[in-house]
Amino acid sequence: MKTIIITSLQQLESYRSNWTEILEENENDNPFIEYGWITTWWRYLSGDNQLFIIGVQHENEMIAFVPFMKKKGLLLERIYFIGYGQANYMDMIVSDKWKETVIRFVLEELLEERGNIIFHLHGLLTSKGTDNLLIQFLSEKGVPFHLSKVVSPFANTNEIEMEKYLKKRLKKDSLARKEKRLKKLGKVTFSTLTADQCDAMFKLHQKRWKNKMDTSGFSKGPTKEFFEELVSLKHEAFQTHIHALFFEGRLIAFDYGLQCRGRHVFYMPAHDDDFGAFSPGKIILKELIRSCVENNISIVDLSIGFEPYKYDWNTHIDYAYRITFSGSNYYAKAAYEFLKLKEIFVSYLKKYRSIVLFKRNTLGRWLNYFRKQDKKKAWSVFHKNVANIRKFLFERTTCYVYKQSIHQKQQESNVNPYKLISAIDLMNDDDSRKDLEKLIRRLYLQNDGFCQERKSFWVDYKVIRLHAGIEEQLPKNSAYVYDCDLYESTMAGAVLARNHQIEHIYITDFNKNKTLLQKGFKLKKAFVITTIAGRKFIKETRYEKGKEQKG
Repeated sequence: MKTIIITSLQQLESYRSNWTEILEENENDNPFIEYGWITTWWRYLSGDNQLFIIGVQHENEMIAFVPFMKKKGLLLERIYFIGYGQANYMDMIVSDKWKETVIRFVLEELLEERGNIIFHLHGLLTSKGTDNLLIQFLSEKGVPFHLSKVVSPFANTNEIEMEKYLKKRLKKDSLARKEKRLKKLGKVTFSTLTADQCDAMFKLHQKRWKNKMDTSGFSKGPTKEFFEELVSLKHEAFQTHIHALFFEGRLIAFDYGLQCRGRHVFYMPAHDDDFGAFSPGKIILKELIRSCVENNISIVDLSIGFEPYKYDWNTHIDYAYRITFSGSNYYAKAAYEFLKLKEIFVSYLKKYRSIVLFKRNTLGRWLNYFRKQDKKKAWSVFHKNVANIRKFLFERTTCYVYKQSIHQKQQESNVNPYKLISAIDLMNDDDSRKDLEKLIRRLYLQNDGFCQERKSFWVDYKVIRLHAGIEEQLPKNSAYVYDCDLYESTMAGAVLARNHQIEHIYITDFNKNKTLLQKGFKLKKAFVITTIAGRKFIKETRYEKGKEQKG
């Protein structure tokens, strides 16, 4: 048995058939170790790494390939699996009967010859067994090592009764209701994207992550070019499938998925935050699982990570291990101890979802402003955050609730100049696009918007909004008018034209409003809302027949 060090793609090409035959024999379902994925990644993203694939030959037959790359430093050589940063899972290209022998043969040789070496091997799925063989070898040799792991939830479609499986999950997150409401607002379609349609996907990903800390680089530079190239690859054992969800022709969610034999990896999902109220990412995941069931794909891999939604859809859990160990050299041991402490610290932080979200969302937004050198925007956000802290510590506001009784004759006597606002109107209006997420959410909550030229107002039929996060249920047959600069009697006509059963109109103001009283409204309640260290205290005052009654 001997090793052959492969240091170029040209050299590797001569072993392509050996590589693919081993994976075919194993019925490999890990797309990240397929020949096409490995070589494409290297062409675009190898950077200053050096190719260091170790081929193992036995009796003139290639029996294994260990897909390493190395980075040389002043005092150390670092060994990684190829694909580090993009490959969720990695492994050795070797049949099960040779795996243990190859691991021992290759690592013994490397550790004996190179004392100044440190290994940082990621993505070893525990279900494949390589991690256990590595641990066993290192333990026997007395080589210190550190393990860290990340969860990898998946759904086994062979164990799914589709209707029963979906019923439970659609009910839990009200997903059926959300999808129904989305379809009520416009045409919803589910399809797959081709290579020439990728621009819309990358634009959506950029929009989703522009104010967040995106460590994937999916839609930028060489990484973007790499993922574009994967879509174009043909005649490979793995394929790229981009499932997409459209609303009125607009892409609102996608999954950049990698499919290899019986496994589909839900690799890079993203959705349009403007439509976040409808959970489009979960809708596309539901459709993806349905598609996998229909096409006999047995594993829907929800990818690595602790995101809560994955636990709503998985049937099983796997783990991807990262193993770090070093040679006997003093500097290698010191580097190992440093990486070990770093891994422990990072793993500890990732246990706390709030820290992860703060880093990704809040810190990412701040850094984005400074990267753009948008000082005005940065200071605006800073002052807004300071104001929010002040309001969190102490704030007192008074919300006055006004009520007007209306009658059917108002609809007949008033011309209704208002048009009902649709989702398409909001998407096409320049001013609305600035607050599209907030406005689309109103439609999800079944609020109605009305507009006339540049004037508009909104109506809620369920609650009165008193303050941020504080609501009061509306009485039956009532409507709450909000986002209204100046109330006009024609607004009541528009509300009645939309809902003939409305008998009462409610409006709120943070000041006493004489104009509303002159237009027939009566002051019904006042709420004094005091915030102290985040806790809200509410004092309600009722008004009956012009007299104040405390309650």
